[in-house]
Amino acid sequence: MSLKYFIIQLILIFSLIRLSIAADPWIKATIDLTINTNFERALMVVQEQINLNPGNYRAWFYLAATYNSKMTHFENEDGVEQFDDAIDKTIDLINDQFENDKVLIDSIRAQLLFYIGSAYGYRAYLRGRQGQYVAAISNGLKSVSYLNESLEKDSTLYSAYLGIGVYKYWRYSRLDFISWLPFIPDDRDEGIVMINMAIANDSLSKYIAMHQLIYILLDYGKFDEALVFAEIVVEKYSRSQFMWWANAHAYFKKGSYREAEKSYEKLYQLILQDKNRNITHLLKCQYKLALVARYLKNYQICKQHCENLLQFSENEDLTNAAWDILSDTENLWEDCQEQLKDSP
Repeated sequence: MSLKYFIIQLILIFSLIRLSIAADPWIKATIDLTINTNFERALMVVQEQINLNPGNYRAWFYLAATYNSKMTHFENEDGVEQFDDAIDKTIDLINDQFENDKVLIDSIRAQLLFYIGSAYGYRAYLRGRQGQYVAAISNGLKSVSYLNESLEKDSTLYSAYLGIGVYKYWRYSRLDFISWLPFIPDDRDEGIVMINMAIANDSLSKYIAMHQLIYILLDYGKFDEALVFAEIVVEKYSRSQFMWWANAHAYFKKGSYREAEKSYEKLYQLILQDKNRNITHLLKCQYKLALVARYLKNYQICKQHCENLLQFSENEDLTNAAWDILSDTENLWEDCQEQLKDSP
């Protein structure tokens, strides 16, 4: 895998992780709204907190995090300036607190280290998305350093275990072109242990941790274990596109195509009902339905999905990713045509 692909994976990871220490109601509301792709409402909730207290570094952090999730979901940079401003504000407020209060108890210092580390993490993954890989790696290293330091001060910050655990796994798994170097250890199992610690002990990050563990277990080839979590997350968040993508992908990777078909159908309806949907997601989901139909040898259904997809070829506003899907759809349509010709 390329460094670019590794960074993209981490963008997806940190776009979903909603790290926090204190389970304030507004934080939980922001988490739930974001998981359910209600970004505008989530931004309103966070902005209300900033209006109440402009010095609330957590509110600025969640403002940046929500913008990051929104941009990642829609695959654009609509909000990048607001994101950078909020990250700068988060870091500045925390550094000011370090400067102004030299005697901090460990639990408070750990919280500050946790948030500044997470802020650098978000900036790293946005820079990676922008193709600025040197800046992405630099900010990523700062992030992990701060998160590790936060755990030295308070080993009960289980959201930090989640962030570090995810990083440890994907660092080795995706940086295979440098994994032979002696300073890149295979920490995948340790990463999984850390994520499981977050699942067991952090109620706020529990389902996000499960979401990430699904993809990690699939990458590791542990399909049955992944499916256990894949069912739990959609039971908790039954209308979350994020969670249904993970669920459907788990069944698809397992080769359980009938179950995958049901999951993709549910996901397709959720995307279709979303007034602010990402059209590329809609196309990708229907392409997956076509592909599943092909694996099930339902060639006529596969062909119909393909033909429905190809109608979008007249849309000039599609992204490059959407055009790639349509290109793959043409090939799949031709394959179905050949299969139907050969059918008795």
